[in-house]
Amino acid sequence: MKLLVIVGLLVALCGCAGNPSNPPLSVPPTQAFAATLNTQFTAAVSVGGGVKPYSFSIVSGAMPPGLTMDPVTGVISGTPTIRGTFHLQVQVQDSSK
Repeated sequence: MKLLVIVGLLVALCGCAGNPSNPPLSVPPTQAFAATLNTQFTAAVSVGGGVKPYSFSIVSGAMPPGLTMDPVTGVISGTPTIRGTFHLQVQVQDSSK
């Protein structure tokens, strides 16, 4: 039995525009992860550019029961306990001022 987590990402503005040493924050608009019910799962939200460290937060929707997202690394992990498709939006912010 598979469980599908779909993460739609909203990107916060980063203050690095126009600075060639800090490329703009970039995030694929949609990322999908397939997990197996009652089986340990780990996946990372893909982010590039900007200024590390990043911060991640869920702004809409919710993680499936049994899974959590680390607000510093964007890693989704845990053991999903129910089957279904879950949609959520994650905001990613870089540490530029």
